[in-house]
Amino acid sequence: MANQLDELVHHDQTDDCPVCRAQNFVDLALIPAVAAWELNNELPRFSLALHGAAALLGVMLEEGVTREDVDAALSELLDDIERQIAETESENHLCAPITSAKRALRRSFCMSLKPGIRRESLRHQQKQDRKPRSTQAFN
Repeated sequence: MANQLDELVHHDQTDDCPVCRAQNFVDLALIPAVAAWELNNELPRFSLALHGAAALLGVMLEEGVTREDVDAALSELLDDIERQIAETESENHLCAPITSAKRALRRSFCMSLKPGIRRESLRHQQKQDRKPRSTQAFN
């Protein structure tokens, strides 16, 4: 894996870490915005996530990053995400406050939308809240 991508995958995880700030932005702003955009535009679930991720990775390829380096970095990041999901599921009682905080954040985001959009977003979120945890993708 190229040194630049290695630094993005293996970072210091401190408050001053720019990679951690990017991860926080994705978790707090990008994921809820993408979910709301899909819902409000009647797009298939995960369509923006899949095609958006592919397009962004394509930009990296256009900039000269090799496919092998992208594959290696992405594989490692997905392995980390799968480990986090497994930990969350095995320690569900410890993670309940985090999940509740994410739901509250999503609801506050929905409340900032126009009334018609807000109703649909809240309905979608209520459906998500009723689903078993393993079927929820954007938590």
